[in-house]
Amino acid sequence: MALNPQLVNSPPPHNHAVTSSGQGLPAPVPVSFGPHEHFFLLRNGVMLSLDGLGPSASAAVKNVPGVIYLSNVRMVFVLSKPDASAGGMYAFDFPLAYIRTERFHQPIFGANNLTANCFSTADDGGPNGARPPHALTLYFREGGVGTFLPLFFQLVQQARDLNAAAPPPPGVSPVAPTPAQTSQMVQTAYIDPNDPTQVYLVTGRGTQPSAPPLIQRHGW
Repeated sequence: MALNPQLVNSPPPHNHAVTSSGQGLPAPVPVSFGPHEHFFLLRNGVMLSLDGLGPSASAAVKNVPGVIYLSNVRMVFVLSKPDASAGGMYAFDFPLAYIRTERFHQPIFGANNLTANCFSTADDGGPNGARPPHALTLYFREGGVGTFLPLFFQLVQQARDLNAAAPPPPGVSPVAPTPAQTSQMVQTAYIDPNDPTQVYLVTGRGTQPSAPPLIQRHGW
């Protein structure tokens, strides 16, 4: 997990992400690591709780509203407005290969929610690092999850499988699936009419990287 990934007010050209109607991603959007990363999903109406923040890992955010962006590399949660009380936090970056123990819950009372742990991208983080993972909860306050949930689980498992044989040591970025490995999964996804998730198609010709993308290390 990393704090405050770079955002822009319009999608960069190498995102190549458009809806079937030709509309681009709304602002602000995360900046791609390059042509090897594409954002496929956007989900509104979500709230995030996250612990283990700050130098002493004792700070937390609780039930902050925002938007989820999901790519073949990571999940980015962008707050609806920056949290000045928490040092100006405005977004959180969750590498898919660093997510563990993901579980979906449907309580009798309250919103459907997804819980998981995510390792830090700091030099002493990662699956083999000394830092414990952050515990996160995503609350889906609006609509269903029939589109978002299957794709999320598949993308996380895909990223995990690519790193299973040789987990990266602390301070080294995990291997990420390419857009080509992911696009077929997204293009054939079930679209739940009760799920407000927006699925984006990858268009244009992006060059494939010769090396895996680097995970930004600017936070906890």
